[in-house]
Amino acid sequence: AAEQQVEAMLVARLGWQTHDGRVVSVAHLSVRAATSLQLGPLRAERRDRLHMFAQAALGTAAAQATVTAGVSSVAAAQRKLWKVRWDNAFKATYWRLVLDGLPTAQRMHQQEAACMCGAACPGRVHHFWDCPVAAAVVDSVLTALPAAWCTRVAGRPPLTMQHVWLMQRPAGPKKLHSG
Repeated sequence: AAEQQVEAMLVARLGWQTHDGRVVSVAHLSVRAATSLQLGPLRAERRDRLHMFAQAALGTAAAQATVTAGVSSVAAAQRKLWKVRWDNAFKATYWRLVLDGLPTAQRMHQQEAACMCGAACPGRVHHFWDCPVAAAVVDSVLTALPAAWCTRVAGRPPLTMQHVWLMQRPAGPKKLHSG
């Protein structure tokens, strides 16, 4: 009987603290609560990485509300992208780009590594925007866009990193597609 009392007292005091400060006792632990406890830090890390990606695409001077809208745009684009009937290996490249999970020299801390264009220790911004190869891809996309679909203003590029990385359509009088 004394053992059962001690056990009941210990079980009542054991538990876990969630990422938002709530305490889940052993007696009230459910599969949902345990999953939340396990995945909470991972979800927070993913949110941080989405935020950093949107910040990089929009520039460091972007307002917080604009960055938040960019994060929503990326999340919506990813949901749509995963529904497309296409090889998942191609979709995974965008997913890894967003999470900064591509094995670039910068991320792998290989300071001596260089891009084929000569840039030292390139990261995702270089490989997917600054590199002459990436710029050539963007130029070919821009060349293929009819003028009615993409407003061209002197001194301002019609297709920016924000458009490409956040999968947002460039300003123009005509939509590219209805989906």
